[in-house]
Amino acid sequence: SWLSDFERERGQVTGRVLCQARPNLAVKFEPSHLRQVLYNLIDNALRYASQQDGAVRILIERNEEGEVELWVFDDGPGLDRATSSALFEPFYTTRAEGTGLGLFLAREFCETNGAQLAHGARQVEGAAARLEGFVVRFAPASVPRLEADNMQPL
Repeated sequence: SWLSDFERERGQVTGRVLCQARPNLAVKFEPSHLRQVLYNLIDNALRYASQQDGAVRILIERNEEGEVELWVFDDGPGLDRATSSALFEPFYTTRAEGTGLGLFLAREFCETNGAQLAHGARQVEGAAARLEGFVVRFAPASVPRLEADNMQPL
């Protein structure tokens, strides 16, 4: 699965990413584009998250409008207002070694595939407060299915 591949490539992240998904959710998205979007979102989340197990949480479910949403949350400090307003601008980065293209390209891939990438907050079962994170809202589709070896049922 993409998450297993990611964990293998990155090393030392096993257990830090928790993925929960509703069964039988399908999206239409170029697989290589989806892998890149997921890689960028999870890589960013791990960069700002703690070293604790479950510090990054992926939640895949259908929203009230019937769209499939993929949320990526982390237990990091969150974004300040200035960073939040420039997140998807090309070449905007808060890291000296960053290119500032990861979130910009992720958003471009989403738009190319009829999806939307945004930053927002929502209440999540088991969390004391609203969690801040990134959300991909997918266009309606029938294939391919998102898969992860270590997904947990909701």
